[in-house]
Amino acid sequence: MAYVKGQPFKPQFSDPATGLLLAGGSVEFNIANTATPTPFYLDTAGTEGGTSLTLDSGGEPTNDIYYDTDITYDLVLKNAAGAELYTIEDYNVLGGQLGGALLTDTKTALDVPVNLVSTAAMTALTKADLYDNQRFITLGYTTAGDGGGNEYYWDSSDTTTADGVFYFASDEGGAGRFIAKDRDKITAKQAGLTADGTTDDSAAKDNLLASALNITFESGTYLLDGIDVTTDYQNIHFEPGVVLKASANNTVLFYQSASWCQHSGVFRTDSNSRTGVWATCVGPQDLTQTTTLTQNNYNKMPGVIGDSGLDEVHVLQCGPDVGGADSGCFYNTYPLTRGAGAKRVAWLRDPPNAGGASCNRNEFYDFRAGTSSGVGNNTGIQIDAGDTNCFYGADFEGVANGSTPNATPTAIIIAQASAVNGADNNHNKFFGGTMEACTADIVNANATTEFYGVTYADSKCTWTAEPLVRLGGSDASVANQRALGMVQTDGSTINTGSITSFSDASGAWQAHTLTTANVTHVGGASVTSIGQEESKYWVISGMVHWSFRFNFQAANTNDILIDLPVAPEADQYQTNSTIVPMKFVCFSDDGFTVEQAEGTFLAGSSQVQITHSSAWDTGGANNKIWVNCLIYHKS
Repeated sequence: MAYVKGQPFKPQFSDPATGLLLAGGSVEFNIANTATPTPFYLDTAGTEGGTSLTLDSGGEPTNDIYYDTDITYDLVLKNAAGAELYTIEDYNVLGGQLGGALLTDTKTALDVPVNLVSTAAMTALTKADLYDNQRFITLGYTTAGDGGGNEYYWDSSDTTTADGVFYFASDEGGAGRFIAKDRDKITAKQAGLTADGTTDDSAAKDNLLASALNITFESGTYLLDGIDVTTDYQNIHFEPGVVLKASANNTVLFYQSASWCQHSGVFRTDSNSRTGVWATCVGPQDLTQTTTLTQNNYNKMPGVIGDSGLDEVHVLQCGPDVGGADSGCFYNTYPLTRGAGAKRVAWLRDPPNAGGASCNRNEFYDFRAGTSSGVGNNTGIQIDAGDTNCFYGADFEGVANGSTPNATPTAIIIAQASAVNGADNNHNKFFGGTMEACTADIVNANATTEFYGVTYADSKCTWTAEPLVRLGGSDASVANQRALGMVQTDGSTINTGSITSFSDASGAWQAHTLTTANVTHVGGASVTSIGQEESKYWVISGMVHWSFRFNFQAANTNDILIDLPVAPEADQYQTNSTIVPMKFVCFSDDGFTVEQAEGTFLAGSSQVQITHSSAWDTGGANNKIWVNCLIYHKS
């Protein structure tokens, strides 16, 4: 028999229901698996301390606890009112068990996490009372319940620079760090951002971006001087309800100056009555510098819902040519753009010097320029320096405001070539989309631009150069049809014989009406009702271009199946053990949450399946699904 001091010497206990320290609570010592009290001890001589003790205001005993090595204990924890909270079972000081698991390190025998109200409360702990790998759970970053809670452990020898994100130093200074348990990912609030819309989160945001690669911004309004992504492979996710609010004039709210980043989610903007605010920029941090190569390529950008106070929604620009080497702004993807009321929605800028490259092979999906509170854009898309960029489902309504940046408000402006590097703006492509109530629809100066299924009026277009292709979207009497040098100026048919096929015989823009018969649930049940339906498609050279939108009342919460207007090519959309399913992006709304949803072509079927992350609403016609332009190869 011996009397050995337990580890930690003065354990700290908390109430699991509230997470707060167990001030004024008590610990009762029993023989394991019985209700028989047994004493604890005050020293190695075996001076008894009684069979229970009272905890102080910090949830700690007032003295060290010694245990009889021959006894296995149950420790019963009670609150100040005497209500039993939980029991630590089968504890032996030499090789105790906690919940039946053998503990090889006596220091962890009572290692339940210590709950603290904040990171400040954690760093204020006395180092002498801590032991390595002791665990702590904070209930908030600054205050309990602020959303910034996290789990940490203590390492007495660690000297990593404290960043206020993953590493926290003791207030006593010197070696030793409180270290976040999970350092692969973190949320903005866990790094001290408040998201309250009034506190400037810029400094905390800078620490976060410098420390973490995988970051989630939770719902809330973040007042800041912009998110600057300058590290390759850094990924930022925006949960529903995020607003980025400008804290100063000339702020870029999301600045992408790196490559290979896969961002996700959607954020809204709040210009906050500031001037010169841009929603996003992909390009070098200094757009005018001519000495440093920059590569800003292969990024998936977040979706953006812009406000009417923005100067620009999206800006793209390559960095300089340096010694004959190109900087890049290539292969970036924009999944969702809403630019209502902003002065300009997308601007592909000239590079800073004559050798600099143009922006190329960037892709935009689900793009809309429109009005906000009656105020429209001045410019939809302006390409000063860009080639082989693609725009899918770009819609323009009410681009009719002001005289800046362009004297005549215009939906699409394409220069023949960059005024700085002289490179032609060749083969920019537009698939689907509509111009409505715009002062001018298109000003095109490049002879290789291509329009497919875009609705515009020739009377509102300036063709400084005739595009290479403009097919569909409008009747020939409204907009001439042109492909590979052949022009249709009226309703007559272009007979190409056996040379090529421009479209199926029935390939004109036509309806594919959606009803309860062809919109069903997985499992076979039809949806209860269909409303606000619009569904049309166009077939060009074997490719189906289908645009649809509707609301519906769900019959149950299962995924939605929609019949395709034309059967797909079986080989192209087959699924087997070596080929992954063919998927596409669409948008859905269950009446509460709008999200970027997943669509899947079903193998061996003429249906697509739409998956929404939360349950469909069965109480009314509040669900919505819409796709600006789904393109697939027909059978």
